Amino acid sequence: MTDDASTPSRGHWPAYFDAIAAIAMIIASGVVIWTLLAPSPTAAVPMLPADASSRIPTKPISIDGAPLKGRPDAPIAIVEFSEFQCPCCANFANDTLPSLLRSYVDTGKVFFVFQHLPLESIHPLAFDAAVAAECANEQGQFWQMHDALFRIQKGLKPTSFAEQAERLGLDERDYDECIEQATAPDRVRVSLARAKELSVTATPTFFLGRRQVDGRIKVMRRVSGAQPLSAFEEALKSIQEFP
Repeated sequence: MTDDASTPSRGHWPAYFDAIAAIAMIIASGVVIWTLLAPSPTAAVPMLPADASSRIPTKPISIDGAPLKGRPDAPIAIVEFSEFQCPCCANFANDTLPSLLRSYVDTGKVFFVFQHLPLESIHPLAFDAAVAAECANEQGQFWQMHDALFRIQKGLKPTSFAEQAERLGLDERDYDECIEQATAPDRVRVSLARAKELSVTATPTFFLGRRQVDGRIKVMRRVSGAQPLSAFEEALKSIQEFP
């Protein structure tokens, strides 16, 4: 049986039917895409978590055992949580800290405190670097190791710490014994515990405040990130007017 000319078969549709079908498919696709992408009018807007970066601790914070620079009887303290593989920490150490030391620490107005916060999940050498700095601290050269590690940060490798210890003239036997013992790692873990208690999760983070009679710091300002000197000057002036 042949096809009836008035009722075309599937293989003989007129061209305008193909055009109509194509347009219909395009319209249907657009509707599907809009349905997927358009926000639902009844969907609840998710609440963002509270920003911990601005939290000020209500209780004075301890700095016992932490390396410090300047006069410990200075009225104001800056406490930094930092680590030696953090690029922003290196920017602060190399660019801002020298000016901060000259203007405020060396003049006896402020003392500066370093607390370790090695973020090992993203910086695998950070904890070992902190231990190396603590072992240098046992020989009175924490800040020399601090400066050296930040200067060579981009080239840090497992052998860097012993190399820098030798370059600084540290006693090799004492340094090696320190690395092998638990004392220096334990001091790093004390800093980690303090960071957790203060909700510090990023480096560098700074707490600025007044020194209390018992040596603890009553925090009055919190600064996050590798800020320029002007940011610290503004924060310090909000705590105390310096001559």
